[in-house]
Amino acid sequence: MMGPASVSQGELFYEFCLEDVVPADHLLRKIDAVLDLSWLRSELRPHYSHTGRPSVCPELMIRMLLVGYCYSIRSERRLCQEVELNLAYRWFCRLGLEDRVPDHSTFSVNRHGRFRESDLLRTVFEGVVCGFSAVRLVGGDATELGALGIEVIPDRWPGEGPLGGIATALAATAGDVMVVACDLPAVDRDTLERIALAGDLPGVDVAVGSTDRSQPLLARWNASSCDRVLEAMASGQRSPTDVLAGLEVAEVPIEEEVAVDVDDDHDLALWRRAHGRDDGVASRIEPMAVRDVTVEDLESALAAGATLIDVREPAEYAEARIEGSTLIPLSTVPDNVERFRSDSTVYVMCRSGGRSLAACEFVASLGLDVVNVEGGIMAWKMASPEDIVS
Repeated sequence: MMGPASVSQGELFYEFCLEDVVPADHLLRKIDAVLDLSWLRSELRPHYSHTGRPSVCPELMIRMLLVGYCYSIRSERRLCQEVELNLAYRWFCRLGLEDRVPDHSTFSVNRHGRFRESDLLRTVFEGVVCGFSAVRLVGGDATELGALGIEVIPDRWPGEGPLGGIATALAATAGDVMVVACDLPAVDRDTLERIALAGDLPGVDVAVGSTDRSQPLLARWNASSCDRVLEAMASGQRSPTDVLAGLEVAEVPIEEEVAVDVDDDHDLALWRRAHGRDDGVASRIEPMAVRDVTVEDLESALAAGATLIDVREPAEYAEARIEGSTLIPLSTVPDNVERFRSDSTVYVMCRSGGRSLAACEFVASLGLDVVNVEGGIMAWKMASPEDIVS
């Protein structure tokens, strides 16, 4: 028998506790257990005025930024929206159900002002995360690399694949190791800090960067994983991913572009051009410096005649696209900068917003007016499926 539809009636009073709805194994609960920001106010006091209206609590802003780092929310506007809606985020940020979330502009003012002046974010990182004392390479020419001041650890399992390198590093240091494969040029400090932070959680053996799959060569392998790794090498296992199955793993969401690998000189040249690393080309601008817009903003702009550039691959574009958009794959952006030049703002999109953000950062560093479409074609499909051309 089909039951009747229940009609929700508004209650006059509700009894609700955020503490009760956040699972015991939630990542933010684990971080909260080890996070101590009691020193924060005294560190920042010299950078605040003694008069005027009370500011937004600096601990609230740091906690929100940690949420953004842990869940790859690079847009400050979107971060504020997510904290507004997500109960676990509210709990971690010490916000009640009726407390207001700061405006996104507050982050820009503080990040470019007092946070930068005090080097606060670096202080938070060093105060929370176990520091890594040195950068060392496993294998390679010790003489040439030594001349550059880089310590080389002889590979105990040469030719046995990346798991041998991980085992060598763990055995040589007898401590926690941040593993970064040498063919990942797009890895940035923010990504390393988020992974290192997750690896500092109680009980975690490995904190691993994760796109659509785990990236064991962009991970923090703690000393507690050493025995399992050495056992795997002794038994003939050579896959780092297989070894993860027997360990306590914390997955850290990262952008797909961060984990792109460069296999030869041609790939490296393309990557350097796409990221502004060639001589005479400006370096990438800071993360979050590019303005994000919603698909609703894009719809209004297109109606007014705005230019839309899609940086996905040709096969993706052929499968689904917005009528009137122009295809410029991300790898070809450096060769097509002039096509981003316009008297008005140019809108840039991809599948979900990651590649388009990278394109915007590069183009904006050259002084052109571009904005990133949050959520990309996936968000557009959800909002306006009838406007998709295939």
